[in-house]
Amino acid sequence: MSKANIVFGASVLAFALQLSCSEAFDTPRAVEAGSAGAATGATADGGASGTVPASPSGAAGSGEPRVLEAPDDAPALLSFLEAQQYAEWPKEAETHPSAGPHGERVRVYYSPSAARALKGGASSLPAGAASVKELTTSDGTLSGYSVWVKVQEASDGGNGFFWYERVRRPDGSDAVYGNARGSSVCVGCHSAGQDYSLSTLPFE
Repeated sequence: MSKANIVFGASVLAFALQLSCSEAFDTPRAVEAGSAGAATGATADGGASGTVPASPSGAAGSGEPRVLEAPDDAPALLSFLEAQQYAEWPKEAETHPSAGPHGERVRVYYSPSAARALKGGASSLPAGAASVKELTTSDGTLSGYSVWVKVQEASDGGNGFFWYERVRRPDGSDAVYGNARGSSVCVGCHSAGQDYSLSTLPFE
């Protein structure tokens, strides 16, 4: 075997190992600034309705790992939400009528880095930032959550965010929307916001 073949084989093996490691984590993890992923739409039952490749275009970050402030996969995120691990985040003063398709009343919580960026008037949220919107009925009963997590520095037309919404139906079952990076179900409305964050109410 020639020296060139040996070098090529070693390079392929190293790339494969790096790829398998990058896909091995299901809990909140460090991500490289500017990294790209797949953007997928989803049905109301959480099934995929199509895949759109996310572009690596956009402002590059420093290359340092960014830690997500909320998980970017459904099982870990649901555990995070049910344990109310976001409860100490800066939040709107109280629930208020929803201005969008999120049920009757809502209250938005912002992760620390998201809160700093929004209060500082930043045009772009940092990688790792997150928001949890509690969805409640008119009598104050918690009925679901709507979440975004910015998984890379570049917003990339909404593909740089993981989108997730879970709502309790009247029959007691749950409907799941988004559950993907760049979900068209969510990006269409949120594109009008400050780096896809729509709420403009004060938070503490």
